[in-house]
Amino acid sequence: MRFGKIAWGGIFVGLVALTIGGAYWFKGPSASADPAPAPQVQPPAPPQPQPLQVVQRDETPPEPARPAAQPPQEISVAPGVNLEPVRALIVGGDLAGARAELARIYFDDKTPSGLRNELETMMLQISRTLVTDKPTDRDFEFYKIQSGDSLIKIAERFRVEKKYRFAQHGVLKLFNKLGNDMIRIGQTLRIPKGEVRIVVRMSQFKMLLFYEGIAFAQFPVAVGAEANATPAGVYTVGDKTAKPTWFPPESSGVKGPVGPDDPKNPLGSHWIALQHRLHTGLGIHGTNDPATIGTKASLGCVRMRNEDVKIVFECVTPGMEVHILD
Repeated sequence: MRFGKIAWGGIFVGLVALTIGGAYWFKGPSASADPAPAPQVQPPAPPQPQPLQVVQRDETPPEPARPAAQPPQEISVAPGVNLEPVRALIVGGDLAGARAELARIYFDDKTPSGLRNELETMMLQISRTLVTDKPTDRDFEFYKIQSGDSLIKIAERFRVEKKYRFAQHGVLKLFNKLGNDMIRIGQTLRIPKGEVRIVVRMSQFKMLLFYEGIAFAQFPVAVGAEANATPAGVYTVGDKTAKPTWFPPESSGVKGPVGPDDPKNPLGSHWIALQHRLHTGLGIHGTNDPATIGTKASLGCVRMRNEDVKIVFECVTPGMEVHILD
């Protein structure tokens, strides 16, 4: 009997366990059960290697695609921009040949402004030798000063007798490094045989004196204001006047004439007229406002400091060329 009770109790416990287990399977886990584990994330598939392009020994790899061919463009090269021949002449000691080549390049209409800057530097160095340090009878006649001579008389004599057209007494002063007209008996002067001309570089605000095609001296200038731009071109020197009177245009709003000693006179100490078939009323002159030098300030003329325009005034002669460049 005792054994029977225990057996029946075991059967009863087993039935209860089966009943509860079946309910759990049918309904799923209760709300109080532990949460389901997070879903597993599959890692991305590794990239597939790209097939290599195999090139046989007797083949060449294909060239990358190229843009369609463009028609060739015409490139304009300024003649003479290669300065190596000039440098070679200088190194070889042929300064006269280098001077001639520099002059040809400089005055070519196609020569760009930036190149002219470099050419001017080379010119001034050559002139220092040919004009100042080692002048020769190719460029100068050497004259020993005698009793009764003056610079003005000497210059006039050589212009008349030797036909040295540009032997102005101001040029003699520059080439012989004379600060004034004082000379002494027995002194030897260099009398220039060649051509003197003026070049104005508007973009650089400077004037250069040229001898035999290359620069040998330079001065700062002012040029025409934006509304009165100085016209580029080749001019010639006309009349020149010391202590000029100003006849102002109506557009200036100044009532004229204005005398040479009047502080309102913008022409300064000297006036050099410029002649051109298309442009009138222009000139090179001094100023009553030196602070404007190096700017665009005039009514179209080339403006200089009074002490500089006096030097140029004594160098120029009617008919001398004046090149005004951008």
